[in-house]
Amino acid sequence: MITVEELLAFYSSLDISYRALLHYRFLSRYGKGLDWFIVNEPWRLYPALVEVIGVHNADVFVETLANWLAKNGKRMTSEELKKALSAREAWQTPPSPR
Repeated sequence: MITVEELLAFYSSLDISYRALLHYRFLSRYGKGLDWFIVNEPWRLYPALVEVIGVHNADVFVETLANWLAKNGKRMTSEELKKALSAREAWQTPPSPR
């Protein structure tokens, strides 16, 4: 499973011009930057990317994320990432055993 910290590190590793484009597209559409979604609602990230930059570009973003994770020792497929970035239940912490 991907973490918020990994998403933030990936986002920070992107070229500044790409981050600026994403930030202002998100700001224009939602009134919040992409980093807000990463921290507060990561399960909405993929659908929001699709809405803001289109399916193809959202898929390129996810594939780039998968490659970045692989370079950093974590294997997740694009499909696994899309699911994680689209499903709230993927981010819910299971209850601790009593």
